[in-house]
Amino acid sequence: ERRLREYVAQSKELSDAYLEDMILDTQTAIEMGDFLDKLGLEELMCCRAELLTTVLMKQYHE
Repeated sequence: ERRLREYVAQSKELSDAYLEDMILDTQTAIEMGDFLDKLGLEELMCCRAELLTTVLMKQYHE
C-alpha cells in the first residue's frame, strides 16, 4: 500500500493534468485503456496505468 501511495503521489501531477478535462468513471477508463491497447505503445500503456490508478483512487476515497 505504501508503494501504491508513493506511485500515486509521483504520478499525481501528470495524472491531474491529463485527466482534468475527462469525465472520470470506470467505463471511460476502460474505453481509454482499450484504445491505448490497440495502439500498442509502451509510453501510452504507462498513461493507461496512471489513468486507471487515478480513477480507482478517486472512487476509493468517495
